[in-house]
Amino acid sequence: MLVISDQISLSNRFGDTVSYNRFHNKNHSRQEIVKDYVEKAVEVKTLESREEEADRDRRKTSVIVHGLPESAATDSDVRQTDDAVIITTMLQDISCEAVEIKQAIRLGKSSSNGHTSTTDVKPRPVKLVFNSENNKATVLKASKNLASIKEGKWKRVFIHQDLTVKERETRKVLIQELKRRAALGETDLTITNGKIVKRKRNKDSLTSVTAPAAAAAAATSQS
Repeated sequence: MLVISDQISLSNRFGDTVSYNRFHNKNHSRQEIVKDYVEKAVEVKTLESREEEADRDRRKTSVIVHGLPESAATDSDVRQTDDAVIITTMLQDISCEAVEIKQAIRLGKSSSNGHTSTTDVKPRPVKLVFNSENNKATVLKASKNLASIKEGKWKRVFIHQDLTVKERETRKVLIQELKRRAALGETDLTITNGKIVKRKRNKDSLTSVTAPAAAAAAATSQS
C-alpha cells in the first residue's frame, strides 16, 4: 500500500513527464514549421531562378533599339515596311548588313493617328531578334559607332541587350550610381557585366557615356 509521500512523489514524476512531453511536442512542432518554411522558401527561390534563366535564354539572340524614327503611317503593313527600310539602313551604316534578322517588333501600342511628322511623338523601342548570338554580339559591338556617323542621323539611337525584368531593375540602380559618380567629376564610366568600370581609352577621343547612359536608364525601365 502506497503511503502519502510515495503518492506525492509518483504524482510529481507523472507531472514532470507530461510537462516534458508537452514541451517536446511543442518544440518539435516549431521545428517542423521552421523546416517547412525554409523548404518552401528554397523551392520558391529555385523556381524564380529557373524562370529567370528561361527568360534570359529566350532573349539571348535579341537586342532593343531605342530612338529609331517611327513611321507616321496609319496602316500597320506600311509601318512595318518603313521599319524594315530604316533598320536595314542603320545596319548598313555600322557595317552589319550581313547579319540575319528573324524578327523586328515595335514594343508597345502604336500612337500613330495620321501625323504628318513623328517628331512630336516619341518612337517606340524596337526589338530585333537575330538568327544567332554571334550576330547579336556583332551588332552590339558595332552599335558603339552610331554616334560617330557623319551628319549625326543616328545620334539619338542606341542599342542594348534585351534584358529581363530583374536585369532591368539591376541596371537602373547601376545607372543611378553612374550618374551620381559622373556628377562628382568621374569620367569615362560605363557599365560592363553588371559593374561600373572605367572605359578604356583608344587613340581616338571618346565621348562621355553619361548622356547615353541616362537615356538608357529611362528607356530600359520601360522596355
